[in-house]
Amino acid sequence: MEVKTKVGISVEVESKGSLKTINFDKPVLSIELTKDESRNIGNLLTREIKTGITAEIRKLVIENFFATPHSFRDIKEELRRKGVNVKSASLNTILGKMVERHELVRSGTSGSYLYQKKTRVPLEK
Repeated sequence: MEVKTKVGISVEVESKGSLKTINFDKPVLSIELTKDESRNIGNLLTREIKTGITAEIRKLVIENFFATPHSFRDIKEELRRKGVNVKSASLNTILGKMVERHELVRSGTSGSYLYQKKTRVPLEK
């Protein structure tokens, strides 16, 4: 993920979880960007967050956040607290897919669903 600027400086965006690092290939005090360059860099900065939402939710599963049922609002707030801002429509889609893949279970009715980690039922002898 690199943008080569008109002034000859390459700008690379590196992602580590919800954190972003902007690296330059030369020492700079400041840099002038064209409208397209700034848009491209902005897209690189936001694109990673969008693709990292599922991974962040899976981290919550591992951290046992979903050991108890949580509402959509609870999940969105927990992600925001961790520095991951997500649109409601995107989060709704991701949660729905995680339910389809049996990573989470959903209970309740539309508009007031609760999401929880799927619990294993012990086999009877």
